[in-house]
Amino acid sequence: MASETITTETLDMTTRKAIDEHDIEEHDIATAAAHILREKFITISLTERTLYVKNDIVWSKAPNDNPVFVKQLSGRNPDLSKKFVSRGTFKFKKRD
Repeated sequence: MASETITTETLDMTTRKAIDEHDIEEHDIATAAAHILREKFITISLTERTLYVKNDIVWSKAPNDNPVFVKQLSGRNPDLSKKFVSRGTFKFKKRD
C-alpha cells in the first residue's frame, strides 16, 4: 500500500475547494430565492395593490392602473452607497 503524505499546500487546496463549493451552493440558493421573489411579486401585482421603490421614490400601483407617487426618499447618498458596494461585505456592530 502506498502511503500519501498530506502537505500544508494540499490541505489548503482542499479547504479552498470546500469553501468554493459552499459559496456556490449559497449563490444557487440566493439566485433561486431571487427568482421566486420576482415571480411572487409579479403574481401579486396582477391582483393586488403593491408598493415598490424605483430611483429613490416609493410608488403604489394597483392592477390595470398607473403608478401613483407616494414619497420621495431622502437622506441617502447614491455616491456613498456605490463606494460601499465596490468594497465587498460589511458587518455592522450595534452600539449602545
